[in-house]
Amino acid sequence: MTFEHGARRVSRRVDVVRNGVVVTTMRIVSAPTVAMRADAELKMNLCGTFEANAEMQPESDVLRPVMIINGTEYPLGEYVISVLENQYEGNAAHVQIEAYDRSLHLKQSKIEQRYYIQAGSKYTDVAQAILMEAGINRAICIPSTAMFATDRDDWEIGTSRLKILNDILAEINYESVWFDMNGNARIHPYEVPSAENIAHRYESGEYSIIKDNYLSEIDIFDTPNIFIAIVSNPDYDVPMIATAVNDTPTSIMSTVQRGRRIVRVDKINNLPDEGYDYLSQVTVAAIPYVESDNAAGGKTATIAG
Repeated sequence: MTFEHGARRVSRRVDVVRNGVVVTTMRIVSAPTVAMRADAELKMNLCGTFEANAEMQPESDVLRPVMIINGTEYPLGEYVISVLENQYEGNAAHVQIEAYDRSLHLKQSKIEQRYYIQAGSKYTDVAQAILMEAGINRAICIPSTAMFATDRDDWEIGTSRLKILNDILAEINYESVWFDMNGNARIHPYEVPSAENIAHRYESGEYSIIKDNYLSEIDIFDTPNIFIAIVSNPDYDVPMIATAVNDTPTSIMSTVQRGRRIVRVDKINNLPDEGYDYLSQVTVAAIPYVESDNAAGGKTATIAG
C-alpha cells in the first residue's frame, strides 16, 4: 500500500501452535481471511489455502494468524481447525482450511450427565468453571456478585457447554462468550453502544482502508418493536412478565413509524438471586430488537409479576 508519506509494508503469517508453543508456520497459497460476526454462536473464523505441512496435527493444533504492518505484529486470534480439505494438482499438495475460535471447543464439549449448579454459587465463578471443563484456561472475566437463587439442573445430557455458558451469562445481562485477538475468552457485561465507548473509527480519505463501494442492508421482515420476556418457574409463585417497547418517533422500526406492533416473546427459565434487577435483564435483552435500526434511546419498559 502506498500513501502520501510513503509505502506501508504489510505481510501476514499463520503459525501452528501446540500446547502454547509455535511448532511450525504454514506457507500461504492464497491470502487467508479472518471474519467475525458478533451475533453468531461461533463468532470468529479463519479460512485459507496453504501448502501441505506434515508437522501440523490438525486434530489438536491451533492456528494463530498474525498481520505484520511496518514490522509491528498484530495477532488476529487463535483458531481450532474444523474442516481440512486436501488438494492435489500435479506435484503440488495444498490444504484448504476452515477454522473457528476456541468456542468450538465449548460447542464440542457436551455434558455426560445433568449439569448441577448449587444455589448461592456466583454466576461468573460457574462461567469460569465451565471454561476450564472444556480445556480453556485463559480467560478475562469481569466478576459479578449475582448468585443463583435456586439449585439448577436445567440442561439435559448432551447439551454443549457453550449453550450452558451462554444461557447463564444471558441471565445476568452479560455478553455471550467470545475470544479476543490473543485467544483469551472474554466474559463481561453487555454494554449499550454509544459515542462514549467507541473502540475503532473507520473514516474516508487518503489514509482510509475502506473501499469506496459498500453494501448496506436493513432487515424489516420480522424485526420486533415490542419485546416481552416471561419467567415461568415452579420456584416462583406467579409468572413474571416484563415488556420493552420501541416507541421512539425517530426510530424507523418503532411502533410510531411502522404503525403496528410487532412482538417478540422470549421465555426465561430462571433469574439470579432476588437482589438482581429483573427489569434491567429484560431491557438489555431487548436492545438488539427495539434498537435494531441503531436509533438512540426512546425505550419504555414496564414490569408485572
